[in-house]
Amino acid sequence: MQTDYRFTDWFLQYWSRVALPLGLVLALLSPLIFKAYGLVVLLVFLQLVIYLFHQYEEHAQGKFKAFANQMIAGGQPKIGDLPIFWINIVGVWIIYLMVIYGAVLSNPALGLIAAYTTLINGLLHILASIATRRYNPGLITSLILFLPMSIYTIAIINGLPDTTSTYHLLGIGAALVVHALTFGYLGSIARR
Repeated sequence: MQTDYRFTDWFLQYWSRVALPLGLVLALLSPLIFKAYGLVVLLVFLQLVIYLFHQYEEHAQGKFKAFANQMIAGGQPKIGDLPIFWINIVGVWIIYLMVIYGAVLSNPALGLIAAYTTLINGLLHILASIATRRYNPGLITSLILFLPMSIYTIAIINGLPDTTSTYHLLGIGAALVVHALTFGYLGSIARR
């Protein structure tokens, strides 16, 4: 019996597992990014790379979905694969790609959007772990990758002559909006 194979179904199911080899391949491109664009763009680029590793930890075994349904949906299986997919593809892959382009083509200080988004996500994982007194999916990469890399990136970009407080406010504001939209979206699903 032949079944219809659709790439979209496969990608929806396995996108987070694709994140690990994609992150490794992009990490191997890092020396070329550094050579072509320098340290600042490399650090902005690495925000996407480390986020891919984070997504693997968080989603590859369905751990975040189970955690979100427990914590946000009261134990009901309301938050499914599709909203998690869109949050991560649009909220990370596409936004970070746009930020990388902005950092290269416009102003490297735009990289603060990715750095602050990474930092806030890491801090949220840590705060959730403290509040619940247990591991949550994504905590390990938040501790060992997100905090040091985002703080270092923010510090380096802050040292650039064209980096003003406006860019910091833009980065923090964009990060807060992304996270507010994410939690709002998941909350609306949980209330259905």
